[in-house]
Amino acid sequence: MESMRIRRLTVLLAVAATAGITVTTLATTASAATGRTARPNAACDETAGKYAGHVITSYDITGGDDSTQGVPGGTLQVWASEKCRTLWTRTVKLPEYTNSPYYTVAAISYYDAATGTWVKKSTEKATTDDVESPTVPAPRAGSFPIEGGFVGPYQFNTAQTFRY
Repeated sequence: MESMRIRRLTVLLAVAATAGITVTTLATTASAATGRTARPNAACDETAGKYAGHVITSYDITGGDDSTQGVPGGTLQVWASEKCRTLWTRTVKLPEYTNSPYYTVAAISYYDAATGTWVKKSTEKATTDDVESPTVPAPRAGSFPIEGGFVGPYQFNTAQTFRY
C-alpha cells in the first residue's frame, strides 16, 4: 500500500514538472481541494497552538525596592509544542501573590524573516491567576527575547534571551 502511494506521488511530481507546476503550487492546490490547512493537526487549531505543550525551561522572577533586592516572586516558564511548532511563556506567581489582582505580563518576541522585523506577543492584565503569552512560531533553532513579571508589593520581573 505504501509503495503504491510513493509511485503515485512520483508520477504526480513528474507530470507536474513536465507541465511547469511547482511543488508549492501542488501542495496549495491539494490543500485547498481537501479543505485541510498546513497545520500538523486540528488540535493545534483548537488550542491556539498550545496542544501537547510542556515546560522546557524557567527563570526566576524577583523584585525589590531601594533597600531590598532579589525577593522571590515566581517563575517565568517557557513552553513548547513540538506538534504545533510553537513557543510561549507563562508567568507563574508564588502563592502569596495570588490573593490580590496584580498587573501581570508574559511576553515573547520572535524575528519575522518575511518582514525583517521583531514581533512581540504579550498578554498583560490585572489578575490573581498565572498569565500566558500568545504563541509564536518555533523554527528548529533561534533566539527569543522573553519577559514576565507583575506589580505587587514590589516590581517583580525578569527579561531573558532564550535560545531554542
